[in-house]
Amino acid sequence: MQRLASGLDRIRPGMTRLVGWGTGKTLDALIGGFPHRLEYLVEAVDHTLWGRHRHGLAVAGPGRLASEPPDHVVVVVFSNYYDDCCRQIAALGPFTVIPAIDASTASRIGEITRAAAAAQPRLSGAQHDHAILIQGPLVAGVTEQAVKAYCGLYPKALLILSTWQTADPQLLATLGPYVDLCLTSAPPDTPGRRNRNMQLVSTLRGLEAVRDAGVGHVLKTRTDVALLAEDLPERLAALQRQTRRPACDRYGLAGPIVVGQTFTRTYVPYFPSDIVMFGHTADLLRYWSRSPDGPEDAASDFGDVRLLSLRRFGLDGASPESWFCLDFLRRIGWPVEGTLRDGWRALSELFVVVDDAWLGMLWAKMPSLAYRPSVALETFSHERWKLLRDGDETALGALERRVDIDSVRIGDA
Repeated sequence: MQRLASGLDRIRPGMTRLVGWGTGKTLDALIGGFPHRLEYLVEAVDHTLWGRHRHGLAVAGPGRLASEPPDHVVVVVFSNYYDDCCRQIAALGPFTVIPAIDASTASRIGEITRAAAAAQPRLSGAQHDHAILIQGPLVAGVTEQAVKAYCGLYPKALLILSTWQTADPQLLATLGPYVDLCLTSAPPDTPGRRNRNMQLVSTLRGLEAVRDAGVGHVLKTRTDVALLAEDLPERLAALQRQTRRPACDRYGLAGPIVVGQTFTRTYVPYFPSDIVMFGHTADLLRYWSRSPDGPEDAASDFGDVRLLSLRRFGLDGASPESWFCLDFLRRIGWPVEGTLRDGWRALSELFVVVDDAWLGMLWAKMPSLAYRPSVALETFSHERWKLLRDGDETALGALERRVDIDSVRIGDA
């Protein structure tokens, strides 16, 4: 949130010139809701668009931006490739750069700040109906605000922070009064591919603490995420009860696992998001109790994952989401078929997908991800998940025919 606020604070009506970067599908998806006036658009790749107009805005090349005074310009990126764009813009001058969606989330930062300001230290010996596990490395400007916000928003929840012994001791001391339990672990010797051993260690230790505290339900989230919906643990528990599936009984689960929309991909099989998860404590322990990567696993080479088909990206465990999910399914006895429909069945019968807005979720790392319009990154909304739940064959057939998961690559985003 520190990054979001720092760019947004530079926007001064009448004093700051806002310039858009990018003219593709992300612009089409976001320009209608963008709350500020843009001077023009920069297109760095397609020279044929220079001198034309998109959405009523003139399109220019990077040279025009290079002629601008950086102190009076904020560049708003309308692109899936935010980091690449930042590097290109940095070559033109020391401009302030923000993703387009950040301007629309400014009010959310205010919500977090207000909730954090009202927080009170935790009372020892309180009874807890649910637990909230916040796992991962401490993120300056994000974790403290989110933890304090949870104190005010969710007073009945057991708050557990699971992070690393290498964390900033001053920030740990600041957070201590606002959590019921602060766990610090030694980082694993082998972080694993895409740091999945790190994720495994901090999550599993936190879940074990929830179990040891005798709390039956847990909301697992991350240190770079804020969840701001009112009565969220109670609403999640009610949703879980309402959507219990027979398959949960067959596979020994106490209920479905609720996951968020972001990163629950439609066209990558076995890919439920692990950013936010809610369920019975015993079920989440089963989900996360897998063997870690060894040194030989961490050294294995998938090559350029962008060249993998959507099917292979899911089945090869190239990403932590599918790595955890496939192992969980096999351990509980789910007959993994390797098909898109089988991945959808698992998502329908063992999980519930909810929209980020329903969670009141703001993800500081990638606030614009859910708005990316590419097929490879397309996610399951709650409405789309209900098509699975209801077995709407007409709609599901049309959805399946949209994409050949063997020919579309994960890099086609």
